Amino acid sequence: MREHAYVCQRQRLLFISLFSLFLTTSLPIVPAQGQVNSSCPQVFAEDIVRRIPYPNQPLPAIVATNSVSRAFAELNEIAQSPVAQNPIVQSTLDRWLIGRPFAVRPDSPTSAQFDVLLTQISKPSEKSQLLGILDKLAARIDQLSDQQIKYRLMAAVAKYYQQLGAPDRATTVLTRSIQSSLKQSNARSRTSQLGGLLVTASELKQTPKISALLGQVESAIVATMQPGQNLTLFQVTVPLALAQSYLEANQPAKALQIVDRVTKFAPATQINPDITRLYLQLKRPDKAQPYLNTILKNPGFPEDDRYLVLAAISNNPKLLTYAWNLIKTPSFDFDAPRALQAYFQAGGNPDRIVPLLNTPELRANHLLAIAGEYRKRNQTQKSNQAIAQFIQTIQKNWNTTDGGYIYDGASLASIAFQQGYVPEATTVFRRLASLGLISPRAYVIPIAQNLKALDAIESTIQRFPNTDPEERLRVLQQFAVAYSKQNVNKALSLAQQLPLQDSYGIRSPRVETLMQIGAQDPSAFALAAKAAESLTAPNLKAVAYGAIARGYIEVGQEQAAETARQTAVKSAKTIPINPNTGIAPNYILALLAQEFLNEEQIEPAWKTFQEIPKAAYKETNISNLVISAVQVGQLDIARQAAGLMYANQSADEYLSIAPGLAQAYLSRNRTSDAIAILDQAVAIFNSKETRSIDAYIQTVRLLAQVDRIETARQLVAKYPEPGEAGKLRKQQLQSYVTCYTERKSRLRN
Repeated sequence: MREHAYVCQRQRLLFISLFSLFLTTSLPIVPAQGQVNSSCPQVFAEDIVRRIPYPNQPLPAIVATNSVSRAFAELNEIAQSPVAQNPIVQSTLDRWLIGRPFAVRPDSPTSAQFDVLLTQISKPSEKSQLLGILDKLAARIDQLSDQQIKYRLMAAVAKYYQQLGAPDRATTVLTRSIQSSLKQSNARSRTSQLGGLLVTASELKQTPKISALLGQVESAIVATMQPGQNLTLFQVTVPLALAQSYLEANQPAKALQIVDRVTKFAPATQINPDITRLYLQLKRPDKAQPYLNTILKNPGFPEDDRYLVLAAISNNPKLLTYAWNLIKTPSFDFDAPRALQAYFQAGGNPDRIVPLLNTPELRANHLLAIAGEYRKRNQTQKSNQAIAQFIQTIQKNWNTTDGGYIYDGASLASIAFQQGYVPEATTVFRRLASLGLISPRAYVIPIAQNLKALDAIESTIQRFPNTDPEERLRVLQQFAVAYSKQNVNKALSLAQQLPLQDSYGIRSPRVETLMQIGAQDPSAFALAAKAAESLTAPNLKAVAYGAIARGYIEVGQEQAAETARQTAVKSAKTIPINPNTGIAPNYILALLAQEFLNEEQIEPAWKTFQEIPKAAYKETNISNLVISAVQVGQLDIARQAAGLMYANQSADEYLSIAPGLAQAYLSRNRTSDAIAILDQAVAIFNSKETRSIDAYIQTVRLLAQVDRIETARQLVAKYPEPGEAGKLRKQQLQSYVTCYTERKSRLRN
């Protein structure tokens, strides 16, 4: 049934919020009468989790400069990490595989990093590599001791197997996870895990493949349906997930039996759209009606997609009218397009929605979905009418504001594309472009790229206003590079129409663009070199050859890159100082170094930076080099650059990077290097001048972690922040250092 996947997604939201209650008990608990402060175990655990040892070794340039390759490298390191790093692995994989997609304000939702990675892979070989990495991660997750976290990560692995076209591996992971959860000794943990795995199986349409385990799962879940405890998770939510699974496994009698049992804990006087829906799907409208009546008596629905799903399944006009208010006046946090799509996935009729689209805003936001749903039902005429009405709505409200909303046809087409209405999104995008109703802005380029409609916006992009010549150039460059992935010859033609230099004399748009296209067609490199050689101004020649060097590094031609880099440095050193423009050798050398850093090309950045005279270090940004070097595992370069900051720049400049660099060394078990950096920070703090409070706190904490307890105590004793806030933070630092002092004492004894 089409509505099942969506309903389970909503259930999963409930599970995530409820399961977080269990996660808080996973940290070690120390008896109150123990020697250690009761908060110390949590302090130690949090400090371990903060240690991110990836990458453990310097990344090769061709890996560091490619986001997909860097992600693969980190995931492989995680998979190969020792068991001693389990807390770090758990925290890191939570970020990679789960994220916080359902966070609500004041927190912001964050996607799992794996979701982002999936949008970046484009080659079959990358997909194959990623499947291999998932195999390794599944084996590594098996080594985790925290069962609650383990099952959530395994459920995520199953989801990604499914997305990568490996449903059999997803089945294997789900089956093993269910079998493992069934062995849990804690009944409530067992039930909560099983509920989450049932939801995942439903989302992935895997329920029939794990149906042989449903009998055992039922026994475990029913055991926690105890009366008198008022625990909705165990009495209602998880059992309803089981009922859903029985329904999907074509065992309606079992499903009905479970729903009937749930009603003892959730009577018809309570609002429960899931019970109502299940009874309707199980052909028991008599049992559904009392629950439906209760819902209809309370029309002020919370923002929950399940009411739209129920409106579709019940085919109740009154319920749809009430539920439509969720679409009509959504809050900032409510995804109205997704909610409407859930209505359609549950079997809702677009004919019932069309009359409700009675404002320009509603027509703009939802007509493309209507068109897509009509197409799926082979109602071509109605689909075309919806598309025509959408275009008319955009046309009538072009460049105007209504109720605070601007009807941006390109962005609305992009939303339709993301929802799977690709033909409709493509059709309207092309028609809007032909009518001049697409804004000449940078953001429309990736939309056109996704829709394979770059040709439709060429004239649009050319209309980009010249009020900001530099921004216009960047947009034209972006357009040419986007074309290189679909039509290289066209991309080369567009690139060669770009100017050799920008208006400030510090960029060569043509050379930069040709080198970026070189990743798709190596012939672009020769064109870039020819263009660079034609430049006569040394500053332009320098930046042009810098761009050539960066392009060669990205395709692994390191020797050619080094030759180009040396040419760029040589040209930079011949630049005459011009007090009117500020262009001078040191400025261009620093610019070249920063451009390498922008592409995570640390070694050429460091080599180029060393060409700057030491007398100019005081005025040069070195912290970016330190930070970027740490991110790709080049700690030795980071250390050398930090040393230059310590010797040539202000104390505050050094303190801005010292704790982070020390933490990076500590995360990789290079304690002596961390101590050396911290000692320099302590020397600064021991001066009379008050320094950064944040760096002060971080330094104290790190000193305690590396067993420099006495030094940490001395810094705490003269903590410089005044007022009540300073007094409180000093007490917190004292408690923190005490935790490590007592731990050190216990280890000695």
